[in-house]
Amino acid sequence: MGAGAAGEGVVGRVLSALVRYNPVLWVLMLSGDTPQNTTTATNNKTTVANQSDVCASLSDKCNESKRNRCRKWGRGTYTQAKIKVQRGQAPKGIVRIDPPHGGAPNAMVHAHSKNGGAYNLDGSIKDHMPDFKQDDLDFLYCHGWKV
Repeated sequence: MGAGAAGEGVVGRVLSALVRYNPVLWVLMLSGDTPQNTTTATNNKTTVANQSDVCASLSDKCNESKRNRCRKWGRGTYTQAKIKVQRGQAPKGIVRIDPPHGGAPNAMVHAHSKNGGAYNLDGSIKDHMPDFKQDDLDFLYCHGWKV
């Protein structure tokens, strides 16, 4: 195998991982559309265009995906999400939404699940893997989480 084949394998694995967690790319893969410059491999480094770049080229499909995903819960900010959770107007899988704790350098707003796990606003895992259902993830996505 040449270097090109190994690079394509890396790109394929990155794309398959992104498709699992990014509904916009999932829609693109199902429809068979491939926006220009979605992935590039240079010097053994793979970079993938972010969601806004993909949405710029296929805005109708992206807007439809966001609209469908946020139809039930509406769109908003993490502050509005916190208020909805406190009032019981959010999915039951989300126990609470906390502000950044203490003076930790990478602390950020995070949402806790029933098992004690939490997702940070940027989509990273805080304590351990939360057990959010699809409804919970849709709510968080529509209120600013990158899940």
